[in-house]
Amino acid sequence: MSKNRRLYILCGPSLAGKSTVTRALADELGVAVVSADAINAARGFPFGLEGMPESAWAEILGSQIKELSAYMALGVSVAVDDTACYRWLRDRFREHAAAGGYDCRLVYVPSSREEILARHQRLSQTKERPVLSRERLVDHLDRFEPPQEDEPHVTIRSVEDLRAFLDEEQ
Repeated sequence: MSKNRRLYILCGPSLAGKSTVTRALADELGVAVVSADAINAARGFPFGLEGMPESAWAEILGSQIKELSAYMALGVSVAVDDTACYRWLRDRFREHAAAGGYDCRLVYVPSSREEILARHQRLSQTKERPVLSRERLVDHLDRFEPPQEDEPHVTIRSVEDLRAFLDEEQ
């Protein structure tokens, strides 16, 4: 279990590997997980809220903050498994963490556009997991806002990066 109260904000495009990093955080550090995909599924919403108005994301964000607050009230570290695709969204989670006395770690999991589109094509054929439509995925990639230099973050590009980060966090 992580010694300090921390919020890990996962950030990266769809299909970049954030859920893999989140599972490692949960397994090795014992953090709780708040997942937008899990919240959507529990409500019977389509994956990625595809076909729903953008306003539906406000409802999901509210649910994420509520779930995050419940974990913070217990004093446990938490990972938010989501794309955190906009700066304002990351800022909202950071502000919530700070207000609750939590340290915040922005964990950026980048992947090339080509790699993401190749994963999408494979997963669309194999149906191993839900994916966005290609059109929605391309729009997501076009609008994704990666962390800027003024946003302290750790970048996880490989298994070795992940291992080093987990070792530092223990």
